[in-house]
Amino acid sequence: MCTRTCLWALAFTFTEALAAAQGAAGPGPAAALALEVELARTGAVYLLIDPVSDLLEIKSRGVVLDAVPLAGFALLGYRPARGAAPPAAVELPAVWTVTDDAAAAYRQVIAPGELRPFEPEAAEEEPPSTAVAEALPPPPASYRVGLDGGWALNVGPRLPSGGWPSRLRHAVADGWARWRGRPVDERRLLAVALAAEDAQRLHHLFRPETKILVVAPPPAR
Repeated sequence: MCTRTCLWALAFTFTEALAAAQGAAGPGPAAALALEVELARTGAVYLLIDPVSDLLEIKSRGVVLDAVPLAGFALLGYRPARGAAPPAAVELPAVWTVTDDAAAAYRQVIAPGELRPFEPEAAEEEPPSTAVAEALPPPPASYRVGLDGGWALNVGPRLPSGGWPSRLRHAVADGWARWRGRPVDERRLLAVALAAEDAQRLHHLFRPETKILVVAPPPAR
């Protein structure tokens, strides 16, 4: 009975949409431009998410290298359903920094079984080995990447569901984790929905220090 009661109490936890507020830096376009100018000066690749235009752009020095359509965008927070204050609004535009290396598993080095001297004739006869490519699975279409400030980027074909069945499944899983003394992921989520092929294609970009600029609040639904 005690176990069931504890799990039921812990089950009343779920993710909830966070409000997007205009940042204190000034009007949205001007503030976003100032932030992007700083990112462009570094010369590094950064991501720009525009929920109004429904686009995710890959940029460097202010130049668009690639762009993919957004099927959805949301800011989500983790909170208990009972006795908790509403989540605070998130000021936008804002810049997040990636803290995880999502592509680390896809850059592993596999040494050959034996070393042989290079022979031009043999190289022409034998096609290049595809053992390494075949050993690595394709990048996932759904994944979560750590960001600074207690956030995570959630990428998938659809946004995390806010419906009661989904909340209950998520909450019960959290309840079991807490009861067993395992860590519970309570990070706030910057969630984007992308087509599967786009999510896989962008997977390698999420490395430590990569910047993500969100330029505008999502439109009212």
